[in-house]
Amino acid sequence: MENNDFDKLIEIQVEIADQILAIANEIKYYEKQEKDMITKRERELYKHVLGCKDEQVETEFAIHYIQVKLQQKRDLYTHLKRAFQHRSDEYLQVLHR
Repeated sequence: MENNDFDKLIEIQVEIADQILAIANEIKYYEKQEKDMITKRERELYKHVLGCKDEQVETEFAIHYIQVKLQQKRDLYTHLKRAFQHRSDEYLQVLHR
């Protein structure tokens, strides 16, 4: 493998690693959003028991949306980690030939 090929591999790996870090941060963001909305849901359920008006339907939709986004981000995170590993393995195989 030539130096140019190695430099290209490093460039690709850095790009993938940057994406992994960005997605990890987004996952943390959506996990916090989910936690906050679940806390809000619990408060609204308590208000409902007391006979107060509630925003429960909106909260349920918000929780669903956040959970869908969170799952999408987790799937992308897993995919990127696999791509990173695959590129590394590919390079090692070529290197050892």
